[in-house]
Amino acid sequence: MKSRRKYPTQKRLQELFTYCPSGQLVRRSTGKYVGSEGNPYSRVCIDYDVYYAHILIFIYHHGYRPPFTDHKDRDIKNNCIGNLRPANAGLNSWNRKCRHNKTGQRGVGFKKDSNRKKPYEAYIHKEGIKYYLGYFSCVEAAIIARKKAEVRLYGETWK
Repeated sequence: MKSRRKYPTQKRLQELFTYCPSGQLVRRSTGKYVGSEGNPYSRVCIDYDVYYAHILIFIYHHGYRPPFTDHKDRDIKNNCIGNLRPANAGLNSWNRKCRHNKTGQRGVGFKKDSNRKKPYEAYIHKEGIKYYLGYFSCVEAAIIARKKAEVRLYGETWK
C-alpha cells in the first residue's frame, strides 16, 4: 500500500505562519500572504516541498490531517477554518457540484416525455443501489423529496 505524504506538524506550521481570519496563511518571516496566484487551489512551499493551503490550515488548527479535507460551501478558494471539515471519500465526492443533469440538482432528473404529467424524477444512491423516490410535477417537490431521503439515509452530517 502506498504511504501517505508527510505533512508538517501543527507546531512547525505555527512556527512558520500566522493564520488570517480571511482564510490565508501569513509567513512570519516576511509578513506576506502565501499561495499561488491563478491556481484554483492555493499552494504553499515549505522546505522545498509544495502543499495545499487548505490542508495546512486544517492541520494548523486541529493538529492532524484527515483522509480528505472538504470545503463545506464547495468554494475551493474559501479556506476559512469554519468552511473546512474532515471528510471521507464518500462525503468529499458527494459534496461536488452536479454538472451532468439538466436540473442542476443532485438526484433530480427531468424526463422529456410529452405524455408525462410529472416529468421530474427524484432518486438517491446508497452502496451502489439506486432508489427511486418518485415522479413530481415540479422541480421543487422533487428536491424536497431528495433532501428528506438524504437525511433518512445519510443523516445530518451530509448537509
